[in-house]
Amino acid sequence: MDKVSVHLVYKSGIGRPLTAAKVSDPDLVCEVANRAIEHAKREASAVSNLDPFVGQVKTQEADRLESVLNVLVPELSSSPNCKS
Repeated sequence: MDKVSVHLVYKSGIGRPLTAAKVSDPDLVCEVANRAIEHAKREASAVSNLDPFVGQVKTQEADRLESVLNVLVPELSSSPNCKS
């Protein structure tokens, strides 16, 4: 998983964003990937209550995010230590 890392970025509003930290720890990468998927699914669910069409689009986006992250972080689907 050394090709995937988590970046902590500061955006000042002027100029380019500044990467304050870069972490490649596999446990942290798994945690962030899981949280991103969970967040996208929660957002899709919340939007579905307001607008079913937009909710369906958001659900498809969340599913796509999960598929992409499963490719980038194979441990998400294969390692019990990387499950949410």
